[in-house]
Amino acid sequence: MSIDEARRLEIWRLRGELRQLRSTWRRELQFHLSHIEEPISAGWLERQFNAAVASIGVDREGEADRQVYGKITEGLLQLSLIEYAMRLDQVFAAASDACRAFERTLADELVELRS
Repeated sequence: MSIDEARRLEIWRLRGELRQLRSTWRRELQFHLSHIEEPISAGWLERQFNAAVASIGVDREGEADRQVYGKITEGLLQLSLIEYAMRLDQVFAAASDACRAFERTLADELVELRS
């Protein structure tokens, strides 16, 4: 079954919007992940304070690990959205007989990721 030109153009427009969304979500994910502080990178004084607090029975390191885990888990939602948008783009490309264009745009997105 073939689709008419008007539908093909609409699918092309929607695919462009999906590419823009993926790009935005990738930047947001990179920003989110870049602001997760590694507990090991804490300053010397903070590590000494945490060790002193731990010696009286308060587990601040465990809390820091839970916070990092929580922040990484939040990023998984954005990663899922990126994957979903990519799969939807692939379906649209297959439906409009534009698989080669889809492959080229993915290659362009990889170049964007590296820069």
